[in-house]
Amino acid sequence: MIHTSPSPAVAQRTNAFQPDAYTWAFVPHLIIGSNDHASRWSPWKSRLFMGRMLEMADIPSSACKDFASIYAYLQDETELLELLRQVWRMCTLDQYKDEHAQMCSVLEWLNEEPSIRDLDRLIRYIKQYIRTCKEDQEWWARCKHSAVIEPWILRSMLWGKDSFIRELCFLPLGKPLLLGVPASPRPKTITSLLKDDCAKSSRSYIELKTDGVAVNALSDTGVGRNIMSLDHAQKCGASIDSSSEKQHTLSNAVGQEFRCIGEATVRVAFPDRLTPARNVVFSILEICSEPLVMGRAFLKTTSCLTRFRHRLIKVARSAAQSLSRVMHMDSSSERLSCQVSAQRVAAYADTGSDVDLVSLQYASEHMWGIIRNPGESDRVTLSDGSVHELEGYVDLPITIGAETSMRRFYVLAGLVYDVLLGAEVLDQFDIWNEHTDSLIQIEAFERNEYCNIAWYKRFDQVEKEVDDMIKGTFTPVKQRTRLTSFKAMFGRGGNDARGARTQHALAQRLYEIDNIEKCERPLAQERIAGAVGDAKVAEVNSDEDRQQRWLTLRTKIVSLQKRVQADGTLAPGS
Repeated sequence: MIHTSPSPAVAQRTNAFQPDAYTWAFVPHLIIGSNDHASRWSPWKSRLFMGRMLEMADIPSSACKDFASIYAYLQDETELLELLRQVWRMCTLDQYKDEHAQMCSVLEWLNEEPSIRDLDRLIRYIKQYIRTCKEDQEWWARCKHSAVIEPWILRSMLWGKDSFIRELCFLPLGKPLLLGVPASPRPKTITSLLKDDCAKSSRSYIELKTDGVAVNALSDTGVGRNIMSLDHAQKCGASIDSSSEKQHTLSNAVGQEFRCIGEATVRVAFPDRLTPARNVVFSILEICSEPLVMGRAFLKTTSCLTRFRHRLIKVARSAAQSLSRVMHMDSSSERLSCQVSAQRVAAYADTGSDVDLVSLQYASEHMWGIIRNPGESDRVTLSDGSVHELEGYVDLPITIGAETSMRRFYVLAGLVYDVLLGAEVLDQFDIWNEHTDSLIQIEAFERNEYCNIAWYKRFDQVEKEVDDMIKGTFTPVKQRTRLTSFKAMFGRGGNDARGARTQHALAQRLYEIDNIEKCERPLAQERIAGAVGDAKVAEVNSDEDRQQRWLTLRTKIVSLQKRVQADGTLAPGS
């Protein structure tokens, strides 16, 4: 008998059933029908599969004593076994030439089976399986003809891809899926594409207790600090320190700054009770789209992205959340070395972003054809709650290590990075487990470029560029001679495109001088500490002059950003 949700017996079985590794490695072949003992699964992969199969079949604890009892029980459950085989084989028939026709036929058949409505997870597996297979056309063509005849090939098609195995870890259990035949394909606009991304994407959360209050905390590598909303701080009775030194400055993905109202120290624990509770410092935001956001330091300390990744749960975005979100709040020296359209780039990895982004200037410099629909307003929400218009999108291949995948990058004017990678692609490639060698630190590079090689020369250059912007003579992106090329790059011309380029250039210069100051300040402190007498006084004066010069230029750039945002241009007299 198949149940829609786990019964009390299942909960008891979870604690009582402790099979050995050999059992886990062999049992899946009974489901698939393969006698290929030599290619048994690893216990880890088998546990993912069998944990759900046993739960859906509601195998009693009496049948889970050893391998022989499980074998006997599964042989009796002919209805379940045959049902699984039929569903999988329907996905490999040659008569279905495309994914849409496949899924229509499968779902029509499933709706005729009264018991299949309880196997919502199986249907999710099928959809993911089809998407995974289609990513490699050659592999698909080679395997699909013999999959029905050779069960071990069918097994490989279903479970052989690591990305598909990882997807199983995050599927919600016990939640029914509304079945229905998909509508006929229709032309996609960027708005409908964003809605599709919203419908199929999910966000990674960590189940925590803050001073005893249960909450789902967003895991976000795009913020260094841990963030708590004011509402949640009041709910758990946190004491907020609102002194000026605790009101830190944060910045969104386009360099616009906002401040937290203070800090609070809260007792945080995982619900499994296996890890002791700890005191965690949170920056408090008066308005935040999430009650809790756990930053890079917490994720690294607790190994939530690596060793203890099972702590992450996937929560699907609701249909009401029509706008994609980028929760970037500060920068980090860590970057992901990858290739986008065969161009080497140090991308910023942000698990708090729903989409992959590329800056307008970077897309324009590489002459990527930006696709957009005139008259539409396609937007993204940033961490401070501000909403920004997207310029369009580009479909490009991304290569990380030896893996390549086609991704959709949305174009955002003013993005402070060339490329920002969101949660979906980071999960797909399993960056923090499979590609740690692609994670690089840029701080050492910045020290060499800015601090050790006459940083003031670069600072002079930035000052001149900012002055040129004020005079209206600076061009952030090299002008093309043909008007058609200009329109192809930006999707529109006139002041809007010039303003977007200027806004991006200002954000980049602000980010650059902040990095120069960040690298130079500790070096200056070292020089002061090592000097004596008049030399020490000279070093102190030089340090004060440098900081004052940095603050002056920074204030000037922020003022220009506000002018561009208000007027859309930096034309003389505006």
